[in-house]
Amino acid sequence: ALLARLPHPLLPRLLTGFPPLLALLPGQLLRLQLALAYALLFIQGAPLNQVHQQTERCLELARRAKFELIADAIVSLQRLVQALRGHTAHLGSFDDAQFSERSFEARVRERFIHNLCWYQVRKLQLRYIAGDCVGALEAADELRERSWVTFAEPVVPQYAFYSALT
Repeated sequence: ALLARLPHPLLPRLLTGFPPLLALLPGQLLRLQLALAYALLFIQGAPLNQVHQQTERCLELARRAKFELIADAIVSLQRLVQALRGHTAHLGSFDDAQFSERSFEARVRERFIHNLCWYQVRKLQLRYIAGDCVGALEAADELRERSWVTFAEPVVPQYAFYSALT
């Protein structure tokens, strides 16, 4: 919640302020920059097209750095944004002609529990917004069992908010 209150003039520094350090300190710093870059814009209510553009840049950077786990977290937000923009099969779905929600979920379930949690938060948000209370409750219940994984992540307030609404 504190991160969401950062003034907008600080965002460009967070989004682009660390490139020289990234070459020297791979790993946690890159992960932090990517997480802040795409998540803060969404949390602060930036226009969805701007958030989508930022997720595209972050996704490219994560894939070039071979951080597929970070890439999956970025894709989760990207799919939520695309659904909210009306660019998926329907509002309650992440599916479109190039993306299968079922395949993506199966992949994140096999890879890393942290990414599954990020995905489930995005799924909870989308299902609630689409009026799919059953789907939102299922996502919230699954998250409740794993919420310890993301206790210090920017998605925690979103999980708490949408979980309480469901």
